[in-house]
Amino acid sequence: MATNYDERMLALETMMAEVLAILKQDQDKPTKQPEEPKKAKDQDKPKKTKKVKQDQDEPKKKRGPTGYLLFSGANRADVKTALEQAEESTNPKDVTRELARRWKELSDEEQEEWKDKAKQQKESDSEE
Repeated sequence: MATNYDERMLALETMMAEVLAILKQDQDKPTKQPEEPKKAKDQDKPKKTKKVKQDQDEPKKKRGPTGYLLFSGANRADVKTALEQAEESTNPKDVTRELARRWKELSDEEQEEWKDKAKQQKESDSEE
């Protein structure tokens, strides 16, 4: 048992000697000169100024209604009464859901009619 202990102590002493030699080599190397403290990134950059909108007096032009919006406006009352007669919920979410379902059921030709009405309305609004 003493031999095993002696072998372990010898191995530890050699490892410590190697570690100390490495540390001594690191200390003998020339050290770098201390660098100047880094400046904050914001100090180098000029401060940004907020851009002022020039045309604040003029309101933005609203986009014209789409064919779906015209269809919804024309059929909203009918859909609401149909939902009331069917004793279903008539909250705006359900009415809009039903309008969307009916819009999808329209043929492409019928949808094009509503889209054409929207284009005509947009053109008449732009002329004014």
